[in-house]
Parts: sequence; structure tokens; C-alpha cells
Amino acid sequence: MKTQTILFALSLILSLITSVHAQSVEEETGFKYVKGNYLFDSGRFDEAIQIYNDIVKGDPAFEEVLIYRARAKYALGAYKGAKKDGLAYIEFHGLNEEVCLILGQAELQLGNPLIAISYLDYSIMKNPANSEALLFRGNAYFEIEDDVAACTDWHKAKRLGSDRASQNTSTYCSRVAIPIEDEPVKKPEVVAEDDGEELGEDEEVISAGSREEEDDNILSGDEVLSTEDMDEQDDMNDSAGDEMTSASEDDYIYENSDDDLDSQFPDEDPVFGEPLDIVVEIIEIDEDLDIKLYDGIGSREVREVPDILILSDKAGQVVVNVCVDESGNVSSATLNKKKSTVGSAGLISLALRKSREFKFSRTRNGEQCGKIAFLIKN
Repeated sequence: MKTQTILFALSLILSLITSVHAQSVEEETGFKYVKGNYLFDSGRFDEAIQIYNDIVKGDPAFEEVLIYRARAKYALGAYKGAKKDGLAYIEFHGLNEEVCLILGQAELQLGNPLIAISYLDYSIMKNPANSEALLFRGNAYFEIEDDVAACTDWHKAKRLGSDRASQNTSTYCSRVAIPIEDEPVKKPEVVAEDDGEELGEDEEVISAGSREEEDDNILSGDEVLSTEDMDEQDDMNDSAGDEMTSASEDDYIYENSDDDLDSQFPDEDPVFGEPLDIVVEIIEIDEDLDIKLYDGIGSREVREVPDILILSDKAGQVVVNVCVDESGNVSSATLNKKKSTVGSAGLISLALRKSREFKFSRTRNGEQCGKIAFLIKN
């Protein structure tokens, strides 16, 4: 009896120790996950991947760690690794909007636009308002030379606020006709009669039937609307929407007089207002590194250049695709793998991080996109 009591007590102590240890490991993993996501959000993708690697070794199904690692690898140009993580995530969690988006992006970069479209189709089916998925599906259609489908997706993404899609429509879609059904569907206004009576059920059915007939006519493809008309309609809708909303502090300067605007935006840029320019600016950092700004941002005045120290035994370049918002901040930075000749993950991560730290002059226009090349001399 005494032996049984001792064994029971030991078993209880062991189970408590195991439980405490398991809880401690889970808390530690959660802390690492938060730290990794912080590094990811800070653009320190190589450091984030090291944290994610440690988590995946212990529990590859933990939270969204595989999706985050896939995104970090994609940002560093490791598209095969991003694809591998996306497929591994599906094994544990199944398909969802986010994993199909990153897989679609990776497949497109790997030169598989048809496979990319199939993944992005699913992502858009789960969320038709996913502007990023629409943008990249448009890019995939453009790769297979389906200009109508590409411009259709880009216009949808543009209406959802994608500046890169807006630039694509301006550059490639001015002469592409798009089916009119791709215009945003507007709800018809129901006007009450003078006597205050509401419309009956029969009247609503007739109204819905009329709309169905209109949709049938539209889907027949007889009518098309040029993208120039769509842009004009978008501008009219934007101006109408502006009247219904109050301006924020950032928007308020646009309602000032022309004199105020001139003081906010001095006309020093010779090609101010152009969506793309051919100006190339070279900034010498030190004897080992030059920075080249071109393909759309070369004439944009640089207000602040970050401190950059690059040590490399080999000469080459890391090219980063960037978009700069109207305030002069870099809103996005992604590796241009085709133009980059340096494959070091550390140098790529550094270039991406430093690209986000550039500050440019303000502009009247919206987002401008171009390239920052880190030219490593030897």
C-alpha cells in the first residue's frame, strides 16, 4: 500500500512537471512568433526567417508561421522557398485566401502565370475585394497576353485603392476595351411616392427583373466601354464621393488656394506631374557604393538618404522596386530579381530595409513607382 502511494505521488509530480514544461514551451514559442512578426513588419526579413525557422523546427503547424515565412522569403526573392512553405501550410491547414495569394505571387515570379491564375482565382473567390490578388492576377493575365482580362482586374484593383494597379491601367490600358459589366454595380435609388406609401413586393420584383434583363444584355458582350471612359467615370465618382465626406488633415491642403498649393509644392521638378520619367539620378554614398534612382522616380527630389554601409567582396547590384506616396514616404519595396546580380540574402534584406528609409519630396500626384539600384563597386 505504501509503495502504491509513493508511485502515485511520483506520477502526479511528473505529470505536473510535464504540464508546466509544455506550457512554458508554448509561451516561449508564442514570444518568438511575436518577435518574428515584429522583425517582418520592420522589413528585417532575413532576421525574421531565422526566428521562424526555429519555430518551424518545433511546431510547423504553429499559427500562421509558414505563411509569414513564405512572405519573408518572397520579399527576399526566394520564390521557390515561398512556394514550398505555402504548400506545407496547406498540408496542415488547408486552402485559404492568404496562402493562395502568396502561392499565386510566387508562381508568377517563377514564370508560371497559368498556375498563378488558378491560385489567385481561389483567393479572389474567397474575397472579391482583395486588391492585391486582383493586381497580381492582372499581372499574370498580362504575361499570357490577355490584355482585356489584365486590364479588367487592374481596373477593379484600382477602384479598391491599389496605386500600382492605377499605374498599370494608365500605362497599358488606354486603348483596351473592357466589358461594361465590370463597372461597379450601383444600387438603384428607391423613390417614395408623395403619399408616403412604400413600394410593394410586386414593384420590387419588376425592378429586379428589369435589372436582370440589363445584366443579360451586358453579359452578351455587345457593349464595351473603353478604359478612358472608365477613368473619366471613376473621376466623376471620386469627385461626387469627396462632397459626401469631410477632409482629413492631410487632405485639407488640397482645398486651399492656388497660392497655398504653390507654397506646399514648389515647382522645382522639370517633369513634375508625369506618371513616369526617364531621369536617372546617381547618389554617391562612398567609394564602395552608389545609389541609382530611375524608371519613374529619378526626377523626384530626395529629402533624406539613410545611412548605408555595404561590405561585399564582389561587385554587382541589388535592384528594388519601390513606390513613393504623395508625402514622399516609400510605401512598398520589393526585390527586382531579374535586374539584381547579387544573391546574398543579407545584402538583399539590407537593400530592402534601407529602400524603405528613403524620404522624397511631396507631390500633387498620387503614388509614383520606380527603382532604387544599390550599385556595389569593387
